[in-house]
Amino acid sequence: MMISNTSKSLQDQNETIDFSMIKKFLKILFVLLIIFSIVFFVCFGCFLVVNDTVAQTVTLSSEGAANETYPDSMGKYKRIESDGDGSLTVYRHVEREDRFLLYNSLGNIKF
Repeated sequence: MMISNTSKSLQDQNETIDFSMIKKFLKILFVLLIIFSIVFFVCFGCFLVVNDTVAQTVTLSSEGAANETYPDSMGKYKRIESDGDGSLTVYRHVEREDRFLLYNSLGNIKF
């Protein structure tokens, strides 16, 4: 009788799985994944290069205050000059010859 009770209690212990430890582990893993993602994009996101080529045309548009303040500057710009490494590129407005965009490799655009 004692052997059957012992084997039955062992079977009960093997059939019940404690999911609380698995849930805790997954929560910790999820939090670490979020922290890693934030650190990666904040620290290294600005260094990601999607495309090494310089754009031939750029379209400048706005639905806000920039369009109200500088409506003549909105529109399509075509590349007219670029240095060899793409660190400085000059674009001229297609319809107006007195509008230019200057682009440097840091991503700053100036009028």
